[in-house]
Amino acid sequence: MAEQGQFDDMGFVESEEDFAEDDLFTPQCDSMPCLVVDGSSPRSFLERDNFENELGLIADDPFAEDFTDMSQHDIVNVIADGDRVGRPIIVIYAYRLPSNKIFDHQKFLRFLQFTLDKVVELDYTIVYFHYGLRSNNKPPLKWLLQAYNILDRRYKKNLKALFLVHPTRFIRVVWGIFKPLISIKFERKVHYVNYLHELNASLRIEQLS
Repeated sequence: MAEQGQFDDMGFVESEEDFAEDDLFTPQCDSMPCLVVDGSSPRSFLERDNFENELGLIADDPFAEDFTDMSQHDIVNVIADGDRVGRPIIVIYAYRLPSNKIFDHQKFLRFLQFTLDKVVELDYTIVYFHYGLRSNNKPPLKWLLQAYNILDRRYKKNLKALFLVHPTRFIRVVWGIFKPLISIKFERKVHYVNYLHELNASLRIEQLS
């Protein structure tokens, strides 16, 4: 790595006279647009009280991915009111998954991650309704493994309960595949729910749409 002194010898140091402090805040009107307010002296763009309004404030990150198409399916819901101890609930409905032929599972995974990011710093609960998952909308096993790896310890740490509602043989097969990867601590968070009334002890069913 070159030492700083080498740059000085190459003439990269600009003299203070060429870059006066006033040039940043009070440019000459013949070189930059200035604003005259109520007959007062000209002020630079940065000195104006409303320069942010002139530029326009952007409420959302312009580089954030647009998940409008994913949210329209209503596959994932966030219930902020929470379960019976006040934890937010993430509800996932399998029957709302579109056909694999038209559904972008990779984007859905990013959407799921984006949704979980809203609550992951808090204790939270996930309720997964398995009813309605069929061969034509069933996510590939490879995708499930990818999802498990991407949703790492940061997402698992504050997850206090995962309810699998109306599990089928498919759920148990998948669980058997994942079991070697799952810690005992996480396994204790998983609950099979065969009947809706079994959820009453943990949350209010009327909250679920």
